[in-house]
Amino acid sequence: MAHIQSHLLFVTGGIAASLPPIALAIQKHILNHVQLMAEEQAEAAFVQQNPNVALVDQANNAPFQALVAQFVAQGMQQVVALGQQITAASQPQEQQGPDPLIGLKQQELQLRAQQEQNDVVREQAELELERQKLAQREANFQQRLASQEAQTQARIDAGIERELLKQRGK
Repeated sequence: MAHIQSHLLFVTGGIAASLPPIALAIQKHILNHVQLMAEEQAEAAFVQQNPNVALVDQANNAPFQALVAQFVAQGMQQVVALGQQITAASQPQEQQGPDPLIGLKQQELQLRAQQEQNDVVREQAELELERQKLAQREANFQQRLASQEAQTQARIDAGIERELLKQRGK
């Protein structure tokens, strides 16, 4: 099984993982190893179960082939479990847990969004204050204009009254 483990390590990391033809060839090679190990185990089990029967034609012996299939299935389960262990062990630490850099970047983005929101609120407040100032200036201007108009009207009225008094006094 150590030989198969070395093949799995080669497949999961490095060049073989990026070259599909090589990975496929190694997977076939691993399957051949599993098949050979299953045949050896089946032969030993068959001899133990049937000590009086000679195993002449393995290909046409149904009980023997059933044992081989059973051991191939067990071997493939072991290879899959071993592959999962290797894959889990070879994953970088960042993939196994949350990446601290991602967390910092998210915090930075949240702070930037909050600053932008604060800027928008501040700018809106400044605009509202500017509107209020303009409205106050407009009101002051209208009051001055009304006052000046009243003063002008009062002067005009006083001038007319003086003229009337002059004409009556003559």
